[in-house]
Amino acid sequence: MKINNYLTNLVQHLGLQEDQFKIDIKETEEEININLTVPEEETGLFIGYKAEVINSIQRVLRLIFAKEKTDKRISLNINNYREDRLAQIKEKLQDICSRIETEEDEYVFPFISSFERYNIHSLISDDAEFTLFESFSEGEGNERRLIIRKKSE
Repeated sequence: MKINNYLTNLVQHLGLQEDQFKIDIKETEEEININLTVPEEETGLFIGYKAEVINSIQRVLRLIFAKEKTDKRISLNINNYREDRLAQIKEKLQDICSRIETEEDEYVFPFISSFERYNIHSLISDDAEFTLFESFSEGEGNERRLIIRKKSE
């Protein structure tokens, strides 16, 4: 079975007709990027609370197609959720870093998804706006926490 067929069946089982959604798959040597567009009023059904549904669908796709696509990372995006969430994360990170600079010595995030942890680590290490800060994670599983602080001089 192909990824497109699997997703089409899944979306139809969730109640959408074929003319109500669009699946766009872009494959590179390293990655398979899947963009699923659904009606705006259905977005919550596909993303879920704290992105649990979109992350679960992505995980299932990775498991199902692991043998066939062993060397490729599968990434699922629904209605540009990932880009929108990244913009929100960056805005929150700017606020947190501003507070760390003036008031606090570090900030410990409550539980956040691995997607969000990865993006925060990337922003801290790659974005010139955050060169004064460092990030690291501690703990395991649901107890894993992301910590941001000023770099030691």
